[in-house]
This record gives sequence, structure tokens and C-alpha cells, in this order.
Amino acid sequence: AKMGTDIDGRIVLLPDPMGATGSSMSAAISHYRTQLEGTPAKMVAIHLIVTPEYLRRMQREHPDVAVYA
Repeated sequence: AKMGTDIDGRIVLLPDPMGATGSSMSAAISHYRTQLEGTPAKMVAIHLIVTPEYLRRMQREHPDVAVYA
């Protein structure tokens, strides 16, 4: 992964054109939380369109992540 390593206190923006099933976004969020240093102030997923399945998965697995579509 080509990303910074210290996310402590930062706002993490996760842009993705379409939130379909949520599997890719969930994996990305889990990676940030387990593989990088620190705890972000906030995580925000930004999409053009999302499905009900995506929203259910995000609420179940990552209820603290803000989703904007």
C-alpha cells in the first residue's frame, strides 16, 4: 500500500464512486485501523451512489464511519 503511516488525529477521506456491496470499503477501513499507526479523528466515506446493501454493511461493520453519497 502506498499511503502514509500515521493517521493519529487526522480526518481520513475514503473516496469511491460507487458503494455497491461494501466489501472493498470495509477491507480498506479495516486496513487503516489495523495496519497504520494511530487513531483517526474521523473516517469519511464519499460516494456518488450507494446501495442499501452497502449501507447495511457499513452500519453493521463500521458504524462510526460517516457515509456521504
